[in-house]
Amino acid sequence: MAARLAAECGPAGAEMTDEARQARAVAAKSWLGALTLPAAVRSSLLRCIEGSAKANVPAVAREIAAVRAACTSYLDAGSRAELDALAEGLTGDARVALPAQASEA
Repeated sequence: MAARLAAECGPAGAEMTDEARQARAVAAKSWLGALTLPAAVRSSLLRCIEGSAKANVPAVAREIAAVRAACTSYLDAGSRAELDALAEGLTGDARVALPAQASEA
């Protein structure tokens, strides 16, 4: 959910109004509150969702990288790669994405 909202901060969501972004973020935060998640994962997702409401692309890209870091042990290689690609795609900067760790290979 957080990645979807983040993706819509880029060109794919160019037509979305600020009001629509904020409404989606409020609904996503409510949904997130119903899930049982580790604190580090929850806080990272929450920051990403909140950032998507403001459409601050560089901040959202950093939060996607933070989500990826917080969720590394819960995600498979393909999912980690998708988050890396999203972070890079939002900014055009591969340095935003995290390098693969030896334990992830």
